[in-house]
Amino acid sequence: MSVYVTATATIKDPAKFQAYLSALPETLAPFGGVVISRGKVTQTLHGQADFQLIATIEFKDEQTVEAWYRSPAYKALIPNRDEAVDSTIVLLA
Repeated sequence: MSVYVTATATIKDPAKFQAYLSALPETLAPFGGVVISRGKVTQTLHGQADFQLIATIEFKDEQTVEAWYRSPAYKALIPNRDEAVDSTIVLLA
């Protein structure tokens, strides 16, 4: 059964965020991660959305997510990600 990584973000540095987004697919490919949705929040229907963007990535299982997140390729992107956005990343299983 598939699992999903969902990330919410508020952009701090657009140029660094674009660099992060450009490099991300290369880190996902070896682990079969597929971006299934990504977009800007245009309307909050209920509650509060204290972020601008949301994305969901599908993986085959939790072990694969953990391997991707701890991979040297993704770890190399984390400093840029943290400078580019305030984010929350969660695993949905």
